[in-house]
Amino acid sequence: MPNKIARCGYALSLTGGLLLSPVALANLPPVIDPIADQVVSAGGTVEVVVVPRDPERVVPGLTVSNMPDGATFLDNRNGTRTFKWIPSSNDIGSRLITFEAIDASDPNLRSSVSVTVTVNSTGQASQSNGNQAPRVEPLSDRSVQVGEAVSFRVTPVDPEGVVPALFVDSLPAGASFDDNRDGTRQFRWQPNAQQVGDFTINFVAYDENEPSLRSGETVKLSVTSPNAVVIPSNPINPVGSAVEGAPFFVGLQDQFVTLGDTLSLRVVAKDDDGSVPGLAVDPLPERASFKDNGDGTRTFSWQPYPIDVGDTYVQFSTIDANNSSIRTNQSIRINVVRDPNRVVNFPPVINGIRNPTIRAGDTLTQRVQPVDPDFTVPNLSALSIPQGSEFVDNGDGTRNLNWLTDFGDLGDTQASFRAVDAVDSSLSFESTITVSVVDPSTFNRNGERLRDLADRRGFKIGYAAVLQASKVADSQLYRDIAAEEFNIVTPENSHKMGWIQPQRGLFKWEDADEVANYAEQNGMDLHGHPLVWYAQLPGWVQLLDPSNAQQVMREHIRALVSRYRGRVAVWDVVNESFEEDGSYRNSIWFKGMGKDYVRDAFITADQEDPNAVMIYNDYDVAWINPKSDAMYRMVQEEIAAGTPIDGVGFQMHLRDDFSDYDSVERNFERFANLGMDIYITEFDVAMFNGQNDGLQAEIYRRVMEICLRQPRCKALQSWGYTDRYSWRSNFQPLMFTDKYLPKSAYYEWQRVLRDF
Repeated sequence: MPNKIARCGYALSLTGGLLLSPVALANLPPVIDPIADQVVSAGGTVEVVVVPRDPERVVPGLTVSNMPDGATFLDNRNGTRTFKWIPSSNDIGSRLITFEAIDASDPNLRSSVSVTVTVNSTGQASQSNGNQAPRVEPLSDRSVQVGEAVSFRVTPVDPEGVVPALFVDSLPAGASFDDNRDGTRQFRWQPNAQQVGDFTINFVAYDENEPSLRSGETVKLSVTSPNAVVIPSNPINPVGSAVEGAPFFVGLQDQFVTLGDTLSLRVVAKDDDGSVPGLAVDPLPERASFKDNGDGTRTFSWQPYPIDVGDTYVQFSTIDANNSSIRTNQSIRINVVRDPNRVVNFPPVINGIRNPTIRAGDTLTQRVQPVDPDFTVPNLSALSIPQGSEFVDNGDGTRNLNWLTDFGDLGDTQASFRAVDAVDSSLSFESTITVSVVDPSTFNRNGERLRDLADRRGFKIGYAAVLQASKVADSQLYRDIAAEEFNIVTPENSHKMGWIQPQRGLFKWEDADEVANYAEQNGMDLHGHPLVWYAQLPGWVQLLDPSNAQQVMREHIRALVSRYRGRVAVWDVVNESFEEDGSYRNSIWFKGMGKDYVRDAFITADQEDPNAVMIYNDYDVAWINPKSDAMYRMVQEEIAAGTPIDGVGFQMHLRDDFSDYDSVERNFERFANLGMDIYITEFDVAMFNGQNDGLQAEIYRRVMEICLRQPRCKALQSWGYTDRYSWRSNFQPLMFTDKYLPKSAYYEWQRVLRDF
């Protein structure tokens, strides 16, 4: 057979003839490396790295079909993805999961590999009856220049529909990670000239009831400057290439560690000019340390837990001693493996419990949750509890300390608990809390209640109720103060789709019904929140084909609005449609319907309850900016189209350095001139400048005055009311302390409502 030279998609014979057949330069479909079938016990972990390859050496796309609820398919940032799933006892049996590689140039060229995953009932016990780890919705790497502000929202998702906790590893100096009080958090940062380089930031979602259930999403932020010399990290070739004058690592390479052992890695860096470069690590895994050895080196130490089995990527940086903008970043992979011939058992812990404060005469209902990194259920007992109290088994591994107090119990009383490992009784953990029982007169407040002052003005003053408020330790005090002070209430989470409809057509009405009953019993309006949102969606919606989005959206709206017809006064119909630049957010609803989903949602909601006030709600739109301009144009369009939109909700999660009041007032006025009612739906002021509640109170006062000056401003609702349950609790943003004592902000609202 003659030799051939590929050219223009055809083969030219060296003997002179033209062969009209496509050869190597024709685009060929990608392939996926073979993947073995998987067998796992309920509660165990399936983890598969899917590796696509393309003959043209481009990076194919990867998709997965028939993905189980609670599974993840995360981008490893090197062209591969990792499928991870922790099945429960409800998943026993076999299922076929298909991975498909799609050509980057021609989506018609694709190939697939199918894997059978068999879940059996033997082996390791399931994780708390199938409880699965939450995850963080994918985030993209980005570049930012020195002095430029970067802001993005981080959204955790839990397969069970609950709201996961969220934290960030290695927050850069000067950055903030603010709770949006909706289950998400906002990353904000404006890097300075000393922060040129690459920052790898790991956002971690975890189950508050089982903190060992967690997963993370890593983002690389590249800070650039015209004079900076930076070697970016490279997840495919982490060593990278040398840059003259830059410090460099010596012998730093990928590591592996066996579960039960501690990895100890001495990190050495040098500089050709003889100076001693600095060393940093980002992110630092939980339970890891990076200690200075006093000789220019540092030692990275980490003992992984079972949740860490698999690959963890850590980036080390070495920084020039004379110019911090010159640095070398190197990522390494740490592979955590199990030794099948070795039994490893970790001690349990008890979830952090905040010391509760209750009134004499109230009943304490303190839930105590033990957690074991090995996914077994520890044995929980009380070492000491108050006289007359009970330690009641909830049947799920947790217990409740129930204590009906009286005036003889005034003062501080301690209660201690012990969690003992289910396998090895020598492994245990103890925790003690202090219960403060106080005289009810402690909570007396001077002046009239806020709701009484607001009622006289025909105004609504409100708060957001914490999820399952009847089950918090101090529920009687929490709910009594709220009923005294507020005439409108919003459920923080119990209307959100991930909570209330965890499976299609299966609704969890209990908490939403409880809030509705509480509002009626206490003469409060109920503000529903939200019907349509891009975040806190159940897993089945996240995997939804966009062509089905309209039907699912309409079904969800009709179910909620019809159930609470006549009971909900105001609905946040659509929540947070816009990005910071004013473009529409690429949500599942936008993918399926384009921007018309907003109109469709309002029409559907109004058909179910034409008497409820229907509003659009968003954050960072209270002042004039590109996002609020986009919202203004949208409202204009909807009014012109006859859409039944009655008002706009402004989320105002502020800091104590806020001062743009004129812009807020002008912004409210332009929406009012469109005929829109105005609702400040989510208000709080984080104290970033120390415990200066004077600054906080000033902002509370000024915003209330702006609202009352605007005739169309109908309500002002704080996002919670006590710092104890605030999503920004570290910054004490609300008008009551964590011990339910009123702050200056409370009295400013009281004074403005009375005198303004």
